[in-house]
This record gives sequence, C-alpha cells and structure tokens, in this order.
Amino acid sequence: MTNNRKTPQTAVSYPVRIWTPTTIRPDRAFLGVRDRVLVMAIKEPVDERASVDSWDRVFRALAAEPRRQIVMSLAESSPERELSLPEAANPSSMLQDPDELMVELLHEHLPIPEGGDYVESFRTPLGVRGGPAFDEVAVVLESLLTCVDDVPDQLVVGCQRLEAARGMLAE
Repeated sequence: MTNNRKTPQTAVSYPVRIWTPTTIRPDRAFLGVRDRVLVMAIKEPVDERASVDSWDRVFRALAAEPRRQIVMSLAESSPERELSLPEAANPSSMLQDPDELMVELLHEHLPIPEGGDYVESFRTPLGVRGGPAFDEVAVVLESLLTCVDDVPDQLVVGCQRLEAARGMLAE
C-alpha cells in the first residue's frame, strides 16, 4: 500500500504590521497586501454633489428615444465619424416623419446631450458626432444591452435597441 499523504509544509511567518482604519488615510484606497507590502492607491477626491449632477445629466440625456438612438448609433460607429440627422435618430421600426423629427431634434433633443458635452452637432447639413463626455452616456446603454435579459420589460419596451436585443421587434 502506497502512502499518498503529503509531508506538511513548514509555515513561514513574516512580521506584518497591522493596519487599522486609523492608519489608512481617507484619501487612499486599501487594495491589499502583496508580498508583505501594503498596496494602496491614491483616490481622487469625489465631489458628491457633482457626482449626483453627472448621473442626473446622463439620465436626462437618455430619457427620450431619439437621443438614445443617437447615442447607440454613435457608439456603433467609429469614434471620429459624423452621423447624419435625422437618420441616426430615426430607426426603421419607428419611422417618424423626418421633417417633424428635424424640428424636435433642433429644439428639444440635441440641446440636452450637447449641454452635457455628450455630443457635438453641426447644422449644415444637420449631423452629430460624439463629444468629450460621450463615454458617460454610451456606457449606460452598452451596459443595459449587455444584460438585456435582466432588464425589466417596462424599461425595454420603448427603447428600440433593447427591444431588438431581446427579440421583441416584429420583423
């Protein structure tokens, strides 16, 4: 009979300083201990009011279907590409009157994402491209698309891209 038992390894103990919450400064994030070295990163100070305002601007920018369509169209194109309007905001499943949509885009929809630097528009001919903060809105919609099966139906219905991803659109 063969002995399958392994010989126990001798544990080596190292002197480790105990880091208490009072030892770690609030402007640093504790990442762990690796090779007896405390790993920390300096955290950027967070302005909570600015963070709340950022979320409010993102959700306001995504609150209407034409704006969501613009964001998804831009996210699916190359970063420097300029898209024509109203086409980028008017999916084939909706087909809103282009003249009507053009007026809505100019007076209602474009000012909101432009104000948050999410998109930049140009008027002749009417078009749009991603702005400096475009990733802030794109990541929200892309995240929803990634887990579309977990999104409640009441949030999917009315968002053409989520409906398509869920297979809810009639061909």
